Amino acid sequence: MRRATPVLSALLCTALVAASAGCGNSGSSSDSADGGVLNLVTANHPWTEAVKSLGLLDEYQKATGTKVSIESFAEDQLTQQLTVKLNAPNSEIDVVMYRPPQEGRQFVLNGWLVELADLTKDGAFDWADFQDGPRGTVTIDNKVYGAPIVTEREILYYRKSLLRQKGIEVPKSLDDLVAAAQKLDDKPGGVAGFIARGKQANAVTQFSSYLYGYGGDFIKDGKSAINTPEAIKAFDVYGSLLRDYGPRPADATLQMNWPEALAVFVQGKAAMYTDADSIVAGMLDKQKSKITDDLGFAPFPAGPAGARPYQVASWALGVSAKAPHAAAAKRFISWIASKDNVLKLQQKAVPGPRLSAWSSADGTKGFPAEYVAALNATMKLTTTDHDRPQVVGVARSREIVGSVIVASIQGKDVAAAAAAADKDLTEFLKTDGK
Repeated sequence: MRRATPVLSALLCTALVAASAGCGNSGSSSDSADGGVLNLVTANHPWTEAVKSLGLLDEYQKATGTKVSIESFAEDQLTQQLTVKLNAPNSEIDVVMYRPPQEGRQFVLNGWLVELADLTKDGAFDWADFQDGPRGTVTIDNKVYGAPIVTEREILYYRKSLLRQKGIEVPKSLDDLVAAAQKLDDKPGGVAGFIARGKQANAVTQFSSYLYGYGGDFIKDGKSAINTPEAIKAFDVYGSLLRDYGPRPADATLQMNWPEALAVFVQGKAAMYTDADSIVAGMLDKQKSKITDDLGFAPFPAGPAGARPYQVASWALGVSAKAPHAAAAKRFISWIASKDNVLKLQQKAVPGPRLSAWSSADGTKGFPAEYVAALNATMKLTTTDHDRPQVVGVARSREIVGSVIVASIQGKDVAAAAAAADKDLTEFLKTDGK
C-alpha cells in the first residue's frame, strides 16, 4: 500500500500505535491489509448508502492504497451472517456494522469484538465529542467495543395547526401529553389524539422513555424491575394513550410497528406521535406525507423523574476479534467516524453521533430548525443509553416486557400482567447469557 496523504495521515497515525507496529507501511498482516483489502460487512442502511454515494471508500483507497471491500445485508440477514461468520475459525471479516442495543452484549459475550480503548484515548478521534448516550450504548462492563455511527432519540411529533386550534401548548410533561391527547382526540372527524407503536416487542423501545420518565427501568441490580409501582404507572399511561386516544379499533394498534404508526400520522389521522427522531425523513417527503408543512417537533415530555428519553447508538462499527487486519480496521474506523466524515454523512440525513455536527450550521442545514432544536435540547437532558433490556437474549426479553404493553392497550389488569411478566423475566435472567 502507498502512504497516506499528509492530511489523512494526521487522522490515521495517532494513538493506535498500541494496537500496531506504528503507522508506516510495515507489511505485517495485523497492521496492513494483505493485498490492500479490508473487509467490511454492513447493513442495507441509509448510512451505508451515504458512504457509497459520497465516494468515501474510493477516497480512502486513493489516500491509503487500502481497498475497503463492502458486503451488505438486510438487518435480520446481517445478524444471521455475522453470527455464522464471526464464529467461524477463519473469519475474513475485519470491520462489522452492528446494533449495540440489540446484539452488543451477545457479540461481546461470545468474544467476537475487540475492545477499542486505543480509539477512545486518541485525542484526534475526540471521544468526548460523541454524545453521552451513544457512548454508553457501545460500552459494556466499562469497556468500549464500538464506534457509534448512527444515533437515535425519542421525541414528540405533533400537528401545529391542531394544537393551535384547540389552544393547547406543546406538552412538556407526560401529564400534559395525556391531557392534550384527550382534547385533540376527534375520532368522529377521523383524527386520533395520539399514535405510537403498539406491536408487542416493537413497542418496547419507545415505551422505554415513558418508563424512565416515571423513574423505572427494565432491570435494576441484575433483577427484573417491571413490577415496580413506577413501571406499572408507565405501562398504564402508555397503554391508555393508545386505548383511549389512539385510532379505532383499539386493537389495530397492536399490529403497529413504526412503519404502520408513521403511515397513520403522515396521512393526517393522528395529532401527536412519540417515536424515534430517525424516522423523520418519512414525514418530510411531500409525496408521501400530507402533514409536512404542519409538522412540529419537541423534546420528549418529562415524567415525575424528569425528562429521560433514551438516546442510543442504533448502529456502530466494531472490529472482529478474528480480523486478519485488526490495526488497519481500527484506522479505518477512526477515519470513517472522524468529525469531517460524520459531518458529510449527516448532510445526507444520517443522524450522526458527534456533538460538533449538531452544533454546526453545515451539519444541520438539511433538517428543519425546530427538529434540530428538539434534538439539541434532548442531548442536554439526562438521557438513558439503552432503549430495551440490557441482556444477551434481547428478543425474548422484549416479548416479555411487550406482553404488559399489550395487556394495557387491551384494557386488562396492568398490575396482574406486570406481575406475571416479572416472573417470566426473573426466570429468563437466571439463564441469560449462560
